Amino acid sequence: MTERPGEGNPGPTPRRVVVIGAGLSGLTTAFTLMRRAPSLDVTVLEAGSRAGGTARTEQVDGFHVDHGPNGFLTNVPDTLELVSELGCDAELVTAADAAGLRFLWHRGELVPLPMSPPAFLRTPLLGIAGKLRVAVEPLIPRGGTADETVHAFVSRRLGPSFADAFVGPMVLGITGGDARRVELSSLFPRMAALEREHGGLFRALWARRRAGRAERRALPPGEEGGERTGAGGPAGPSGQLTTLRGGVGSLGEALGSALGNRLRTRCEVTAVERRGQRWAVRTGEGFIEEADALVLAIPAWRARTLLEGVVVGVGDELTGIPAAGIDVLALGWRRENVPHPLNGFGYLVPRGQGPRMLGCLWTSSIFPHQAPSGHVLLRVMVGGDVDPGIQEMEPLQVQELVLQELKQVLGVSVSPVMLRHIRWPQGIPQYRPGHAARVVRIEEALERVGSIWLTGNSYRGVGVNDCVRDGRRVAEAILALLNGPGSG
Repeated sequence: MTERPGEGNPGPTPRRVVVIGAGLSGLTTAFTLMRRAPSLDVTVLEAGSRAGGTARTEQVDGFHVDHGPNGFLTNVPDTLELVSELGCDAELVTAADAAGLRFLWHRGELVPLPMSPPAFLRTPLLGIAGKLRVAVEPLIPRGGTADETVHAFVSRRLGPSFADAFVGPMVLGITGGDARRVELSSLFPRMAALEREHGGLFRALWARRRAGRAERRALPPGEEGGERTGAGGPAGPSGQLTTLRGGVGSLGEALGSALGNRLRTRCEVTAVERRGQRWAVRTGEGFIEEADALVLAIPAWRARTLLEGVVVGVGDELTGIPAAGIDVLALGWRRENVPHPLNGFGYLVPRGQGPRMLGCLWTSSIFPHQAPSGHVLLRVMVGGDVDPGIQEMEPLQVQELVLQELKQVLGVSVSPVMLRHIRWPQGIPQYRPGHAARVVRIEEALERVGSIWLTGNSYRGVGVNDCVRDGRRVAEAILALLNGPGSG
C-alpha cells in the first residue's frame, strides 16, 4: 500500500478510486465498490447539482414526470438486485395488467400489436405475403455479419415487411434511431445470440417453452405457478416493466444517499492526466484529486474531451459514437377531456405514417399512481436520430406540434392542465454498425494505459438494466486490479 506523506499519519493510505459522473452507471460502480471493499476510498465527482443523470423524476402538481427512462424490465436481475441491496424492495411497482396492449399508428388509425398467433393472422399491419414469409423463419439458415443492423437481421429472418412494420418502430421507441443504422449485436445482443445458439428465433422460442415446461414439472405440487413475465415473441422483449414508487429518479437518489459524502455534486472535471502509476483529476475549482483507479461514467462525447491526448487513439473512436437529441413531453389532462380510453401501454409511429412524434406512452395506464385521481398522464417523445430538425425548433413550436398530433390521434382538443417539456440535446447514444468492435478497440487502448475504465449508456446498452450491469462490471474489474498480485 502507498504511504500518505505528512506527520501524524504513519499508517497505509487506502486505495483511492475516482468516478467521474453520477449517472446510474457511475453510481452503481461506486456503490458496488463501497459494499464490496469498505476500506476503499471512493469519490464520485458530478458536474450537475444532483445524482442520477438522465434518471430523474420530478413531481409536478401531483404528476410524476420522468425526464429520462420510465422503468426497467424484470427479464434480467441486475436492477432488481441493486434495488434489493439498497433496501428499496418495498418501493417497486410493476406495470398494470391493463397496460398490456400496445398500438401502432397505421394508415390513420391506432392498430393493436398482435399478441397471439390468431391475432397475428388477423392483423392489417402485415399483408399475406409478409405473414407467409414470417412462417418460413425456421427454414432460414444462420447468417449475417458481426456488424449486421437490426433491420438487416430481422429482414433476413422474418422478412422486410415484418422489419418495417414491427421492429423499426420498436427501435424508434428505444433509441430514437433508424433500425437500418443500428447494430444488432450492440442494441439487442440476446437476439443475435438466439440465432447462434438455436439456429433461429422460433427455434429459440420453442426451446424456451420446452425448458419452462420442464422446470414447472420439476417443481413440488402447488408451486407450478411463476411470476408473470409479460409477452415475448420471436423478436420482442419479455419481462414486466417496473419502476419505483417515486419514479426511476428515486433509484439515483437512493444511490446518492447511500454514498453520502463520497458523492460531490457541482464539481466539474476539466482535465485528467497520468502521473506515474496514479491518475490526477483536475476540477473546475482548481483542486487536483489523485486516484489509483479512474472511471469515466460520462457520455462518449464528454469522455473524448478529457481523454484526447491522454489515451492514444481513443478520441477518434469516441467520436464514432454519436448521440441523438430527443425531446420528452409530459402532459396531464382531466380524464374527461381525453376521449380515447387509453386502454393499453401507448403507441409508436412508424416513419412515413404522418405524425412526427416517435410515440406516446399512456403513463397513467401503465403506472396509475403517477397521475392524480381523475387525471391522465401522457409521455410523448419527438426528435431522435430520425428527426434531428426537432432540436432546431423553439420549444413552443414543438409543444404546438405535439398537441396537434395528439388531437389527431387521441381526439384531445383542450389544453393540458400540466405540461413539462424536457430537451436532451445529446440524449441517446446511437450504436452504428461496427459499434461493438469500436468498444473493443477503446478498451484495448485503455488497458495499455492501465487502471482506467469507461462506463455508461454509450457502450453496452441504453437501458437501466444495461447501465447497472456495466457499472457492476467496472467495479469488479477495479477490485480484481487492486486485489491482484503486486497490488499491495
